[in-house]
Amino acid sequence: MPRACFSGWYAMKKKASNARSIHAPSGLNKLIQIFGILLMAAGGILLASLVSHTPGSSYDPDIGSTQPPEDPGNWAGRAGALIAWRLLFLVGYGAYALALIVVICGWCVFRGTDLRRWVPKMLAAA
Repeated sequence: MPRACFSGWYAMKKKASNARSIHAPSGLNKLIQIFGILLMAAGGILLASLVSHTPGSSYDPDIGSTQPPEDPGNWAGRAGALIAWRLLFLVGYGAYALALIVVICGWCVFRGTDLRRWVPKMLAAA
């Protein structure tokens, strides 16, 4: 058997075995999936804090305000109210798109799809 045929066969067999090992659940893949779940949770909390934000509430951190903050009435609590206020102040209504992008990136990381293909499309759509 010629050497070229053997090396080609070996490369195909090696490529097939590598493809199987990528999809097998290993410790690193589980950590990546956990990171994807955390990204989706962070995006969901961010989206909930943006949806439940009430402009002009007593918890908005106005610079000239001296009264103590009351219950923010935000679904994500005081931290969610502060994050929602700052994001809406800095980004405007694009903060909603940013929260959706975080959720979609978390889903892509969890599924193991290539983010280099999806992120430019999401940023162009936002």
